[in-house]
Amino acid sequence: IFPDDAESASHLLSYADTAMYRAKQQGRNDWRFYTADMTRAAVEHLALVEALRTALDENSLTQLYQPQYDCNTGLPVGVEALARWARPGGNNLGPRRFITLAEQAGLARRLDRWSLEAACKQLRSWLEEAHDPGRVSVNLSIHSLTDDTLPEAMEAVLREYAIPPHHLQVEIKELALLSERPAAKDCLQALISLGIDIAVDDFGSGYAALEYLRALPVTTLKIDAAFMHGVPADEEQTIIANTVIAMGRALGMSVVAKGIESAEQADFIRHQHGVQGQGYYFSRPLNPEQVGALLD
Repeated sequence: IFPDDAESASHLLSYADTAMYRAKQQGRNDWRFYTADMTRAAVEHLALVEALRTALDENSLTQLYQPQYDCNTGLPVGVEALARWARPGGNNLGPRRFITLAEQAGLARRLDRWSLEAACKQLRSWLEEAHDPGRVSVNLSIHSLTDDTLPEAMEAVLREYAIPPHHLQVEIKELALLSERPAAKDCLQALISLGIDIAVDDFGSGYAALEYLRALPVTTLKIDAAFMHGVPADEEQTIIANTVIAMGRALGMSVVAKGIESAEQADFIRHQHGVQGQGYYFSRPLNPEQVGALLD
């Protein structure tokens, strides 16, 4: 606002643009007055974006793998690949903020491709050491799944590292958005044709999701950890978990329960027969060497 924030038109317009950007970050139909803190935050944001771009250029990201278990046998049946960014000086970003930053900076596709190749390269290393982790799940954003070059790129990576397609699984989250985009459905169908499984992550947000399942070629449901938090003591959450499990079975899908953190939750899943579990009760995310030791 003139003259409190600035006197020149160029500075006022620049600050107004900064305030508009902050309002957009908060969602639609919002507004913000400019403050000096916004400029500092914008500068920090741009520095983080540049650092992430450099990390991708220099291949300095890391990837951890969280095991998924057959609750009846107690044996690992797969791992989920989780990208991590260990920044110099130990000032690391949490996974959620790190992924959000990539989305905001237009780097989501690059991050997805990096994660995919890193997972396939690591899987080849495990297989050569006679360690079979089962399937390796890689999270892909809607930006990748609306990219018509993705199936060809995935086929090339599988071929480069001699990975049997059944070892690879793609996890998706934006189910509603994907169902409205024909290109995404075509992309998923092409991945299925390659022999790659498709998993819906964080499923359980309501009956409307059933229509999206019917519209997309999904093979696995992962129950949202939020709906496992109170199981089995919380009756409502237990009903939701049972409903998702029954839905998955009725549609011929595999079911994985996320967020298993207690013996009671693991026992609940064990009694579902065939439902797999993932969470800190079984294992934290591990580095590749720890996964290899687990598979010995």
